[in-house]
Amino acid sequence: MLKILKTYKENIFSVLLVITIFVALLFIKLVPFFILLLFLVWVVKFKTFQNFSLKWKWVWPFLGYFLVFGIAFLFADNSKDALKILERHTSFIILPFLIFCKKWSISEIIFFGKFYVKIVLLISIISLIYLGCFFLTHVDFVNTMDDTYLQWKLPHLLGFHPTYFGLNIVIANIILLTSLNNSNTIFKEITFYFAIFLSFYLVYLSPRTPIVCQLIVWGWFIFKRTSNERKIKINKLFFLIVPLLIIVFLSFTSEYLIDKLMKSVSDKRFLLWRPALSIIKENYFLMGEGLGNGEIQITNYISEKKLTQFEISDLHNQYLMNFLDIGLFGVLAIFMMLFRPLIYLKNNALYLFSIVFFISMFTESFLFVIKGIITFIIMSSFFILKASLPYSEENK
Repeated sequence: MLKILKTYKENIFSVLLVITIFVALLFIKLVPFFILLLFLVWVVKFKTFQNFSLKWKWVWPFLGYFLVFGIAFLFADNSKDALKILERHTSFIILPFLIFCKKWSISEIIFFGKFYVKIVLLISIISLIYLGCFFLTHVDFVNTMDDTYLQWKLPHLLGFHPTYFGLNIVIANIILLTSLNNSNTIFKEITFYFAIFLSFYLVYLSPRTPIVCQLIVWGWFIFKRTSNERKIKINKLFFLIVPLLIIVFLSFTSEYLIDKLMKSVSDKRFLLWRPALSIIKENYFLMGEGLGNGEIQITNYISEKKLTQFEISDLHNQYLMNFLDIGLFGVLAIFMMLFRPLIYLKNNALYLFSIVFFISMFTESFLFVIKGIITFIIMSSFFILKASLPYSEENK
């Protein structure tokens, strides 16, 4: 027990980084407090700029992203609302600065990845326990509801957004499955079973975009494992493919997920994409409306067309939101953060992370809300640091 506590004490910065991700997901008002804690730990324990000049190439895309928002702020009609948006984006300066100013060891990177996966597993298991307790204490009520009620209820019991937590599950599986390609990985079978459990949990949770991303991650894993071994045994191939087939089968036989997929065809949020594209076209696909002005334009469109089904003017598309407010440079700034590290680092986990976020931002405005911003910055930095260390064998 004392040894475990000592390990956590030695890795307190990593512990706080991971906890901050899930605080943003579950207790959003506590995020500033945890960022302050991270800063205090950095000042007390590290306060060093060692090798920062070498890491500047990883920091400046985050800084550039904040700067384009700062420029767009100058053209905002509603300075008060625009300042709130800009305030959320200060994390793009603070967190990369704290993370990359620190000198990371291999053991710290490994600890971070393991602790992150443990927290994802813990939240998944706790939510299922909560769901079981809810069912046992409300059996009569649940029996009056349709068969998909418990699936709908699952994320509401702990208060997390299924898409955002679903994305964390996909990221955890990227860590688990890419670690299986490392010949030094211990407890390979346990790691594989954890990945399967999280995948099945994700199917039950039924967030659409994360499930698509999860299938891509599993597809990559199977391709990588079979292509790396010239002669793979039939039973081993069967063991690899069967879980993926079961996940696909459950996905397409889940009434709740099928219902959500069918609604995607006529998803009402797509109605807002047309006026957004019209405004972007009026600006010659170059300039933006100014920070927060795009939301005002969409809100006016909702009022004008009397689209009462929309409570908020969220486009659920990060690229459109940036294009609307900031213009072409807003979209390019996203691409710089996502893909610039891939020029320097040839790493499978980093590739998968970039692809997952690239796809996810077509259906959710991840970088507009603090829970998405925190997750992206911290986990993007983690995969960059992990890929830059010489021990990482999944690069091969």
